[in-house]
Amino acid sequence: MHNSLNGSTRYIEKGTPFQIEDFKITAFNVPHDSVDNSGYFIQFGNHRFTLATDVGAITDEVAHYICKANHLVIETNYDEEMLNNGRYPYLLKQRITSGSGHLSNRQTAEFLANNYSSDLRNIWLCHLSGDNNNPELAYQTVESYLHSKGIEVGKQVSLEVLRRNILSSKTDF
Repeated sequence: MHNSLNGSTRYIEKGTPFQIEDFKITAFNVPHDSVDNSGYFIQFGNHRFTLATDVGAITDEVAHYICKANHLVIETNYDEEMLNNGRYPYLLKQRITSGSGHLSNRQTAEFLANNYSSDLRNIWLCHLSGDNNNPELAYQTVESYLHSKGIEVGKQVSLEVLRRNILSSKTDF
């Protein structure tokens, strides 16, 4: 027997919040070289989640929503050295590192360290390249930048890498 989901179609206007049950959701622009990419800012009670992936650069708009979050999912797509020394053709490397490509470990780490707020409780690193990054390197890069600003991972903020094809740990809110 086939059961279908009851639902509705909803057109989303970026920058205009909409409500689903107790969730208030705002889509926002992220610079990427595909059509109409969005990040999402989701509020539920006292929790503020931001999802920012396929982000070529942290624009003022992207920064605004990242800085509002106390729970953040953000990409650390590539390690600059691995990408530069890797097998990808030059034009693909240029695309990835462009302002409409992806964020490197360093770019994400620098932004988080320079814009850290004590409201931020959880950081999940996502969308890691299988060829030009690895979970340990992404974690170490972000942890090192945070540490350089006196921010203690595990005490002041939780940091976790969301791995490809592996179920993530459960987080209770």
